[in-house]
Order: sequence, then C-alpha cells, then structure tokens
Amino acid sequence: MDKKDTRSESEKYRQERKERIKKDVGKTKKGSGKAGKVLQKVIAVVLCVVIAGGAVWFLADFFGWPQKLTTVATVNVGGEEVKISQAKFNFYYMSAFNNEANTAYQYSKYGYDYGYDYTQSPEAQTTTDDDGNEITYAEKFKNDAIASIQETLYYAQKAEEAGLELTDHELGEIEDTMDSLRSSAAQQNCSLSAYIIMTFGKGLNANLFEDYLREQMMAHRYTEYLQEKYADECTDEEIQAEYDEDPNAYNSVDVRVYGFTIEEETDEDGNTVTPEYTEEEQLARAQEMVSRITDEESFKALCLEYCTEDEVEDFQEDDASLAQGVTYSTIETNMGEESAEWAFSADRQAGDTTIWETDSYIYAVYMVQPAYRNEDAYVSVRHLLVEFPDEESTEEEIVEEVTEATTNEDGEVVEETEPEVTEPETHMHDGVAYEGASHDDSTEDTVYKETPENNDDAKRIAEEYLAMFNEGDKTEASFAELADLYSDDTSSTSAGGGEGGLIENMKKGQYVQPFEDWAFDASRQPGDVEIVETEYGYHIMYFVGREDEPAWKTDIRETLASEKVTEEMEAEEEEYADILTETSSMERAYEACVEHAASLKFS
Repeated sequence: MDKKDTRSESEKYRQERKERIKKDVGKTKKGSGKAGKVLQKVIAVVLCVVIAGGAVWFLADFFGWPQKLTTVATVNVGGEEVKISQAKFNFYYMSAFNNEANTAYQYSKYGYDYGYDYTQSPEAQTTTDDDGNEITYAEKFKNDAIASIQETLYYAQKAEEAGLELTDHELGEIEDTMDSLRSSAAQQNCSLSAYIIMTFGKGLNANLFEDYLREQMMAHRYTEYLQEKYADECTDEEIQAEYDEDPNAYNSVDVRVYGFTIEEETDEDGNTVTPEYTEEEQLARAQEMVSRITDEESFKALCLEYCTEDEVEDFQEDDASLAQGVTYSTIETNMGEESAEWAFSADRQAGDTTIWETDSYIYAVYMVQPAYRNEDAYVSVRHLLVEFPDEESTEEEIVEEVTEATTNEDGEVVEETEPEVTEPETHMHDGVAYEGASHDDSTEDTVYKETPENNDDAKRIAEEYLAMFNEGDKTEASFAELADLYSDDTSSTSAGGGEGGLIENMKKGQYVQPFEDWAFDASRQPGDVEIVETEYGYHIMYFVGREDEPAWKTDIRETLASEKVTEEMEAEEEEYADILTETSSMERAYEACVEHAASLKFS
C-alpha cells in the first residue's frame, strides 16, 4: 500500500466494500455474562439530535484542539502508560449517555416509561450504583465511561497480543456506522466532523471517531476469539455430561395451542370493548374444546370451530396452531413453571391435552411430540423477499435517496448537491446488476425498486432479481448486496440492522413451511439459489451452509464456552479494574460532558 496514502482505513476499504461482504462463518455467539456488562460490540448509536439554542454553529466551528491535547487520565496497559485525552473521554461518556437516552426515547414512542427522562439533564436525575448508593445519572455515565475505557483498552491489547484482526464483516459494520453519520450530517447541512462534535463533544473528528470504534470493536473481537476457542475445545464427553445433568435445558417439545382471549380489547379509537365472553365462559369453552379432542386432526378442526371470525383465514393454514421446537425456558417464561413442568414431564405422551392459563389467554393444548433432542443441524440462508402487494401499493417507489455529498480525506462534507432524478438504468456493480444511478466513491446511489401490482407481478419481479444475480459473479457477497438493495424483509437487511438477508442458525418451527422445507432439504448445497413462494410473497433463497453437528450439541457447546469466557473475564477483572488514574483535568472534562449532554434534544 502506498505509504503516502493518509486516508482512514474505512476510506481505503470503501471502493471494495461490497465485494468484501461475507458471512461471518462463526457460530451464533451467546456472549458471556461479563462481556455483556460493559464490553459490548459497540457501534455507536447514530442519533438524530438537535443542539439547543445557538450552540450549533459555535460547536461546528470550534474544532476542540485543547480537548485533543488535554490529558484527563492515564491507563496502564501491559506495563505501558497510555494517555486518555478529553476527546476520548467525551466519546465514551457521550456514548454511555446516548445509549441510555436513545433507549428511553424509543420506549417513550410506545408509551413506556424506561426510568430515565431524556428531556432532562442527567445531573437532575438519580439512580443507584452497583453497591446500592444513590448517584446522579451524570455520575453513572462517568463511571460507565471509565469502566468502558479500562476494559476496552485492556482487551484491545489482548487482541493485539493474540494477533487478531478485525473481520471484513466487522470493518463493514464500522463503515456502515460512519455512513449513517454522514447521512445525519447531510440532513443537518454540516460536515461529518462538525456533526460528531455536535453529538459527542469537542475535540472529536471523523478520523478519531472511527479509531475509537475500531478500538472497541477490536476489544469485542477478543471476546469472540475466546468464545470460538473454548467452543472448539469442548469435548463430546463434556457435552454429553452437560446434557445428562439437565436434559430439559436442551430438549424441545412440539405442541398445538389455541388461545381464548380474556384480556380487555379496545377499538380503533382506544375505547374499551365489552368482550363477547367473560373469563369464566372462556375457561368453560377451553375445557369443552379439550374434552372433544381425539387426535391432532380433530384439534385443527376444533380451532376453526372455536376461533373468531377474524381468525378463520389464519386457522385454515395447517401450521397455524403448531409450535415446534419449543424450549422449557420459553414455556416457563410465557406460561409459567407449572406449564413447563407439564410439557417436559417424563410421563408426557403424544396426544396428551391440558389447559394453560395466563393473564391474557386461556390455552387449549395438545402435545404433538414430547421432549426430544434436536438432532437437526442448524442451517444458514440468505433470502430476498418480494412481498405480495397491498391493494393500494401499485406504483414504483424510491427505497433509498440520499443527498449527494462529496467528502474530503477526513470524511467531511465539502460540497452538497441535490440528486438528479432520472429514469432508472441498469448497471453492473460489484457483481450485482441493479437499477439506479452509477456508483461513485463519494456519492450514494439512488436505488429504485418496483412495487408489484399483483401476485403474478411479484413473481415476475423476483425472477428479474434472480436474473440480475445470475448475470453477476453469483457469489454470496453479491447476493447479500442484492438483498440489501431490494428485499422487502428489512429486518434481515442493513436497513433494519441485519446484513444481506442473512438468517443464521435456523431452527425448525420458526419459519413458514415452504421456507423451512427448502432450507432443511438434505440435498441442499452451499450456493444453491431458488425462488420459493410463501404466504408472504416470493423469496429468492441462497443456501449458505449447515453446521456439522446436531443443534443440541451446538447449543451446549456455546453454553459451555460462554461459561468459560465469563470465568476468565471475571478472573481478569482485577487486572484492569484500577488501571485508570485521573488527572486534575478530569473534573473539567466531566463538567463539560454534563453540560453538553444537557444541550442535546432528540427528535
């Protein structure tokens, strides 16, 4: 690489970003309890914030050189003293604040009280620390920042000693975060570095911010490394011993259930509606239904007889009442310990029936398959969904339209223009043919997707997307890009926090039957691609692969590995608990963060 190239790592990767989108082939990690406390895979929450009063332009113009140079603490890492600047402390403090405030904001949108008031200063609110002492939220965020700095630097150093590097997927996550920040900056009509200053405080810029993200991601990479290491070291004897100690922790059951509602209902205006049946009447109906069950087919027929008019269409589907692969903990959490004990009793047989009662429903229950080990291996797939249309949705829609922004070497916006909207053209990019403006290093594509007029049209569009894939290099990376651009299942794409339509470690009973049948076909090979129709629309399926052992073994392997990671991290906690020493400048830095947090408003 050219030594004179001063671009950030993320900018160097930008051109080939989509070519490097690959599946992280590691198993789904449950994460250690210790790691979840402070050290997390921290990709900063990208918020839409407004600075109070006239502070916006003052902060945007003030680059915070004193904050970059002022040392507020030192950390002893591996015998070496590392200086912590006020800028870095700002980053960790405001990350703690932003996470708390954003969570409270999201809760409030659904009418829930999270316990923290994001409209008030953190200094005006109190909570309790780990020892039960009352402290202000401002103090909590300082404590969290210091703990996070210590732990992050300690484990980032461990990762370096182990010779670890960030994966392509992890680098991509950092790049996605920076892209989201660029988009927010463009909406605020300011540079990326100015927006970061507005949100995280003085002294930060795009390059420093990205460095801190990489540092946090590297620390998390070490916990992933430990998880993988201990999972690989688990022996068959250890796995069998864990299973024998508590089989129900790893077994599953298949049941059919029908719920008679006993909760109050409301109409569209929020008015309470008098239920058709009282709770006593619903219990009598459930008992009557159970008394009439003779086999599984009769249960399905009775569901249609007892269901409401609005439910008839749903219960015409064979699997509407079926719950497969249900665990003890799931039943215990949702139905209660007594219900879980019934389901997982050694005396339970197929055909047994009972009633489960909760605060909202009375369930008629039919046991399809008593407790068993899941001998199927987990499989992973990618998919691109073309949904069947709503009656009103008949026009072409823009799925992404971002103001074009030219950036400099710091990733800062230096020129902005409104995108020119033209008729979509088909282009080839990174192995994927797609409709939209041609790609450029410093501009975002405007991508269009067509809304189907009817179900046949949905099939035509799915076939066109499949043709786009086949015209490219037909790799998993190119399929992932296509899914991110066009899939209507945004929960599995970058638009909803997923990645390229990826569904990892699928378990039977979690998805609609045609989807599962395709994914769990024993003849399925990595790279297989096909269109599958479900009740939701047409899925272009891509088979990633399957694990090489039964799911129950994978579950135990991950559990044992997580326990070992937790033990190791707890044993090491004393090594980094007091490696940070504050300087006389810390108090001023802390006060500045409190003031800055109080100036932010969420929208």
